[in-house]
Amino acid sequence: MSAQEISVAYESPSGSKTIQSTLPNLPHDKQQLGVKEKTEFLSTLRQNVRTLQAEVNELLTQKMEEDKATEAGKTGGKRRKDEEKAEEMYGEEQQESDG
Repeated sequence: MSAQEISVAYESPSGSKTIQSTLPNLPHDKQQLGVKEKTEFLSTLRQNVRTLQAEVNELLTQKMEEDKATEAGKTGGKRRKDEEKAEEMYGEEQQESDG
């Protein structure tokens, strides 16, 4: 039996990435498997899935940070002006404007 893989594909406008993990093999004759073999298989499978999920979480966290940085770059000028105005007005009452 050839090795099987589980994979996750991530695609976005900025690029794509595929993360793969090799799954453990079971013997052809599954009827002859004992509890020990089944337990080892499931343990290895669980570990592979955990590793895959950790890699996916790392990728998504990285992409979120990149998106935040990009968004901050786009709105950074307006935000700085708002902060400067707030500092200038600190402690002063803001006058209401009648539209």
